[in-house]
Amino acid sequence: MTLLGLLEREPSHGYDLKRDYDMYFGRGKPLPYGQVYATLARLARDGKAVAGEAEPGDGPDRKRYAITPAGAAEVEAWLTQPAEPEPHLQTGRALPRCPARRAPAPDAGADRGQAGRPADGHPAGRLRPVPSRSRPALDGYHGGPARGAGGNGGCGVSEVQRVTPEPLIAARAISKSFGRTPALRGASVSVAAGEILAVMGPSGSGKSTLLHCLAGIFPPDDGEIVFDGQRLDRLSEASRTELRRTAFGFVFQFGQLVPELTAADNVALPLLLNRVRRPAAYQEAFGWLDRLGLEGKDGRRTGELSGGEAQRVAVARALAIKPRVLFADEPTGSLDSLTGERVMDLLVGLAREEGTTVVLVTHDARVAAYAEREVVVRDGKVTTLEPSGTDGGFR
Repeated sequence: MTLLGLLEREPSHGYDLKRDYDMYFGRGKPLPYGQVYATLARLARDGKAVAGEAEPGDGPDRKRYAITPAGAAEVEAWLTQPAEPEPHLQTGRALPRCPARRAPAPDAGADRGQAGRPADGHPAGRLRPVPSRSRPALDGYHGGPARGAGGNGGCGVSEVQRVTPEPLIAARAISKSFGRTPALRGASVSVAAGEILAVMGPSGSGKSTLLHCLAGIFPPDDGEIVFDGQRLDRLSEASRTELRRTAFGFVFQFGQLVPELTAADNVALPLLLNRVRRPAAYQEAFGWLDRLGLEGKDGRRTGELSGGEAQRVAVARALAIKPRVLFADEPTGSLDSLTGERVMDLLVGLAREEGTTVVLVTHDARVAAYAEREVVVRDGKVTTLEPSGTDGGFR
């Protein structure tokens, strides 16, 4: 609801909304990009927000979202009828609920329970303006100290217990060996819905095996894999195959496109396998190719595409089925740095726009920087769990 309140000011990009949320509501814990775009997609589906046309420039994130009359009406009701904050927007601190001045600046929804007219004369029942975006761009979230009772007229910010969502997919103490060679030794990791997780580690550490176990390609020898509340490791091979066809998308280092098929054929193939009618499947394929900057390349075969173009076709194929989880195994490993950066911009941007969870395996720190969280695999174990960057923020 807070994002919807921020939208009432003006049409905004998703990354602008995240920046403003982190500055005014984050209190030291940034809102993941995945949650931002998942929330925007839900608001659009519910008719409370609408996405504009993509603006000129590279990347898929160049859409402005605008609030609809239905969304504006819900914001009005939210301001006049206090309710508990939505769990997925909990930030670890309770928002003020008294008619007092707020710090660090007037915001768009922090005092949804405020009644009457506050001290600065702003009318009750309306969102207070957030400062103009003419300020310099922020490199990270606002990490300043939270304001206490002394800074807001005696209405302090009280601590509440942070709500931790259940992971969408998790590996718990899994082991996997190939012959006498152990690849995983009691590895555990979990990924929340909408999160982008980077799995790093040296060659041979077990990171790709971990991805394949999470995706149900390799059943673990010990431990368990849980996806959306069900034990993936207990499913039959046929059930795991169906899950990979309908709920999981894959991007591999070399694309793994079918060389005899055109770009459009490759993207439409998983949809056809899921019994989507041919005209609808190809319409969806053409749409994804356009979103990835491949207009006019739909009739070309793999050998007629550059490495970057072929990898973008692979990204389109992975996202066309609207997977809940996208697994990417060294997606830029065969590309030069500039082409790899463009592919990652598109892959991560589109995944955030669709609210897709991403598990990204890489040995490249530049690629891992696209993720919101990193785990490091060494000797078959998940040994470290740390945020990206050095300033305490999450990228």
